[in-house]
Amino acid sequence: MKWRKLGLIFCASDTGDRMLSYGRMPTQLHIEDDVYRIYFESRNDINTAYPFYLDFDIKKLNILDIHSEPLLEYGAKGMFDDNGITPFTAVRDDNEIRLYYAGWNRMHNVPFRNAIGLAISCDNGRTFKKYSNGPVFSQDLDEPIFPTGPQVLYEDGKWRMWYTSFERWESLSGVTKHFYNIKYRESSDGVSWTTKPITAIDFESDHEYAFVCRSVINYRGRYMMWYSFRAQPGIPTYRIGY
Repeated sequence: MKWRKLGLIFCASDTGDRMLSYGRMPTQLHIEDDVYRIYFESRNDINTAYPFYLDFDIKKLNILDIHSEPLLEYGAKGMFDDNGITPFTAVRDDNEIRLYYAGWNRMHNVPFRNAIGLAISCDNGRTFKKYSNGPVFSQDLDEPIFPTGPQVLYEDGKWRMWYTSFERWESLSGVTKHFYNIKYRESSDGVSWTTKPITAIDFESDHEYAFVCRSVINYRGRYMMWYSFRAQPGIPTYRIGY
C-alpha cells in the first residue's frame, strides 16, 4: 500500500476564541459526492479541547466551510467532560448522526482521566445534542483505569467498538507515563457496552506502550484497521500502523 503526501489541510491559528491551536483527531463523515465533513479537536488559551468541523472536497483538496463555534459545551463541574471534549467517530444511524467522543477530567494522582460520551445530530451532522450528562462507557469491572478513543461501526443491528484501554500508569524519572492498548466490545444499542472486552492489539515489545485506533472498515468481509502507536527503538514518536 503506497501513500502520497499532500501536505497540510488545516491547523487552527487564532481562528476563534476557543479555536486557537491544533487540528487534532480528524473524524470523517461523508456528506455528498466528494464532500466530507471532518470533525476535529482544537484547543483554547488554556490548552483544553473543543470539537469543531470543516467541510472538505477530497477531489479539489479545498476547504468549503469551517464551523468555528464548538459543537458541544463542557459538562458541569465534576462531570466526565468538564475539562475537554475530543470527537472520535461519526456514525450514520437512519436519519441521525451519532458522534462518539472522549470527555476529559483533571485528576490529582495522574494527569487526566477520560470517559466516552455520545451526542446526536438530526440535521446531517451540523449540530449535536448530548445523549446524556453521563458517559455511555467509562470505568467498569473490566476497565479499572478508563477507556477512550472509540472507533464505532454499525452492522446488521450490531454496534462494534474498538477503543483505547488504559492498562496502567508508571512514574519514570519523575514523569508519569501511560500504557494503553486497543480492545474491542459490542453493543445491541450503541449505548450499553456490557460485553467482555477482547484485546485487539497488544504490546509486542518493551518499547511499545501506546496505541490509538483511528479507523476500522469492513472491506468485502475483511476488517482493516489503521492505528497510531509508539514507540520503536530509537523512535519515541507516533507512527501509523495497519
